[in-house]
Amino acid sequence: MLIQACQVVSPGASGISTTDPAPVQISDPQQDTHITLTRPHTVLLLATVRGGKAQRGAFTGAMADQFRSADGKTDISVMFDRASEIMDEREDCQYIGQCPEFRKTTKKQLILPPASN
Repeated sequence: MLIQACQVVSPGASGISTTDPAPVQISDPQQDTHITLTRPHTVLLLATVRGGKAQRGAFTGAMADQFRSADGKTDISVMFDRASEIMDEREDCQYIGQCPEFRKTTKKQLILPPASN
């Protein structure tokens, strides 16, 4: 599983290699940040929809809580829905209207093993 935080990156940014393996293709003509899944068996969790505003840590924190409570039975899409609902209930997130996005190219459920304490 790959968990990656995406932010706007300027062309030629240091530390970014075109040979690095990644489950997504990013095209950026004139800052048109668009992500296309190109590999099977991939789940992509986005903190907000394209063009949306995201409060730092709001969705990632709620999703981290879901990862910590993994029980070996719950599909990641259910975990995503729960994290989205929890985030929406937080008063400090309601004013921005943050809308997380879930994309997948999997054909089966993705169930994480139980979290170790």
